[in-house]
Amino acid sequence: MHIIEVIPIARGIGKETLSYFAVENIPLGAIVEVPVRSRKLPALVIGKRNAHEIKSEIKSASFAVKKAGKMKFSDFFRPSFIEASQKAARYFASTTGSTLNAVIPKLVLEFAQTKKTKIHNKESTRALEKQVLQRSDDERYDIYKSLIREEFARKASVFIMVPSVEEARSLFDVLKKGIENYVYIFYGAQKPKEQLEQFNNAVSDSHPILIIATGAYLSLPRSDISTYIVEKESSRYYKQLSRPFVDWRVLAEYCAETSGKRLILADNLLRIETIWRTKEGQLIEHEPLSFKVFDSFPPILIDMKKYKETATPFRVLSDELIEIAKETVRKGGRLFLFGARRGLAPSVICGDCGATVSCHQCGTGMVLHQSKNKEERSFLCHHCGEKRPAEERCLTCSSWRLGSFGIGSELIEKEISEIVPNAEIFRLDKESAATDKQAEALCKKFYQTNGSILIGTEMALAHLSQPVDCAAIVSFDSFFSIPDFRIHEKIMSIILKIRKLSKESSLIQSRTTDEKVLEYGIRGNLLDFYRDEVKLRETYGYAPFKTLIKISIDGKKPYLLSELEKAHQLLDGQQFTVFPAFVKNVKGTHTTHILLKTDSRTWPED
Repeated sequence: MHIIEVIPIARGIGKETLSYFAVENIPLGAIVEVPVRSRKLPALVIGKRNAHEIKSEIKSASFAVKKAGKMKFSDFFRPSFIEASQKAARYFASTTGSTLNAVIPKLVLEFAQTKKTKIHNKESTRALEKQVLQRSDDERYDIYKSLIREEFARKASVFIMVPSVEEARSLFDVLKKGIENYVYIFYGAQKPKEQLEQFNNAVSDSHPILIIATGAYLSLPRSDISTYIVEKESSRYYKQLSRPFVDWRVLAEYCAETSGKRLILADNLLRIETIWRTKEGQLIEHEPLSFKVFDSFPPILIDMKKYKETATPFRVLSDELIEIAKETVRKGGRLFLFGARRGLAPSVICGDCGATVSCHQCGTGMVLHQSKNKEERSFLCHHCGEKRPAEERCLTCSSWRLGSFGIGSELIEKEISEIVPNAEIFRLDKESAATDKQAEALCKKFYQTNGSILIGTEMALAHLSQPVDCAAIVSFDSFFSIPDFRIHEKIMSIILKIRKLSKESSLIQSRTTDEKVLEYGIRGNLLDFYRDEVKLRETYGYAPFKTLIKISIDGKKPYLLSELEKAHQLLDGQQFTVFPAFVKNVKGTHTTHILLKTDSRTWPED
């Protein structure tokens, strides 16, 4: 009999490891089924001792050692992947079990139990290198094609990690030519039967393969992967928004480290911290970093302040954009219009007392929407989903003078339909397309329709796979008020995408034309943009100089005060700030946040 130490693959366990006794001789790295409270969970075996040698320890233990269930499978996950997950768990201040639960898809665990084919486990010989690649999309794709050919010649496989389903499909179409039989694509929205078949072929194929997948498939057990590429490295979709808040880029870097293979971080504009790490010598340039954007049609910046709202109705579209829209439709071309927010108006404010119309449930500002038949208007909370009729008085002073402010995608649609009534107009946001399939169908119809206009939010940018005749940013000034130190990176990324989309002309409308990021985006000057951003971050203590950790405490006020007192004692000597949540809780509870800043060079630390 043996005592085994396991890591339960589940959330909410609270302990890093648990102990059980097992009758059979279970190898390290095996997955067994173990009882935890009233559940039976899969668990990874990380330690084993002979029960006869530790009899006294077992007898003196304050708990009863339960029996482990049957072994599910062994020899599936690479030891380097398990080690990478353990390092990632520490980085995210979580347990390894919770992290494994987040980074291993259920379908992979199911496959591991039923696998009938031999896993291809031939090691590649490439040494660990951490590289960066900052080039335009087309340049990067050409480099990838050459790199894949070289690695295949060396009998090695390549893993390209992408942030979203759309990126996976787009890259698959670009890179599959000539190697169709050796390219495998994985993402969460695939049909289980199709995914299982693909997975079976990918792990057993004796030929080197190219894997294009989201981060959840870093667990794919092929030891011949020689290169991990993080494509669109600056994308925010790499960050998981629920516990344990995994950042797939961190896990990919640990996977490269623990397996001793090459890592390439790639984008048309890398994150500020990634460029800084390169300048500090922590990363190597795969190709010299490109800091200049070259295209024939840099955007035209339109200062919307020239339209005095006191003299004329609030202007959504400039004269220049109206002219572009009319001309594009007349020629049978295609026009894309970007809006930062959904709805008719992102903010509704009382004209008498200045109070904002907010959600009754969570306190978030309500957004004004118009029904599909355009006969009714309603308020919708984008945070919790509360919806109520727009015909209401101010809750503070009972005034009827509720004014709408800001520009939403529905308002852009309303304005442009009046200017070019003969155009086929499409709108792509979460209201008009709830699923990826609906979004793809809408984009396909847009591209197939001459003289068409597509209005979309950030969601649309991910689905636009082909260039359009003209593209314009109608409004994104609301981004400048978001309290996020990475917001300028986001704005620059949107500008670069709009430039890339346009075949003939592009345009940016703004009422904040003095913002330096707009100047850098229009000139395509990425180097000065980086220099300004990194200087600001050093001054105020943001990444890459500090690691920011947010600790949230939920509960009623007495509990909050008690926990805050404990936090002050635990964090004595650390640099931190305490502040209330921006969104209020339901049922009388409150949330308080603690923002802790630690030196990036020392994190993770006990």
